[in-house]
Amino acid sequence: MFRVRRACSTAAPATVVAVEGAGGGVDAGTMTATGGVAGTLHCRVVPGRRPAGLRIAAYHRVMALLGNLLWLVLAGWWVALAYVVAGVVNFVTIIGIPFGIQAFKLAGYALWPFGRVVVTTQAGYGPLAVIGNVIWIILTGWELALAHLVAGLLLCLTIVGIPLGIASFRMVWLALVPFGKQVVPASAVPRDAAVFHGGVQPRG
Repeated sequence: MFRVRRACSTAAPATVVAVEGAGGGVDAGTMTATGGVAGTLHCRVVPGRRPAGLRIAAYHRVMALLGNLLWLVLAGWWVALAYVVAGVVNFVTIIGIPFGIQAFKLAGYALWPFGRVVVTTQAGYGPLAVIGNVIWIILTGWELALAHLVAGLLLCLTIVGIPLGIASFRMVWLALVPFGKQVVPASAVPRDAAVFHGGVQPRG
């Protein structure tokens, strides 16, 4: 199916229009216009183009991949390792197992963050999430937040790593209060979502 690219007058039988499709060449056919007027249209078929939305999405995927590879080499591996160590330590205490599970979840995000965002769930406003975050900050959160600050500062000193350093600074909030937060693909975030401390928080 071809999509009309430029409108034309259908009353004149020799009107030339451009239509967009997958093929090429010149074709002529009889077409009934709106209003019942029939005429012969000489159509010039031009090569089809990928919709702008798909091109933008592909660009974002490529940039996210490049950002993740640079982040992994420069800082991601040891920041993620800090989360893994924190998770193991919490598991050893037995009572800290829920916090260890949370640390392991965050390790994956710390290792490969670009192309994903953090959203606040409904449970994030509940008392359990608040209590969990307070305990988390005391046991583990402040050390991990400090790791992100150090990584951000070191990356910013390299000049070329400033964008990665900014990304590390944005992760500080998640390192401090992870309960009630969820990591999701960036493509799954509604357009009306607002940036909120390194993640996004849906507007009410």
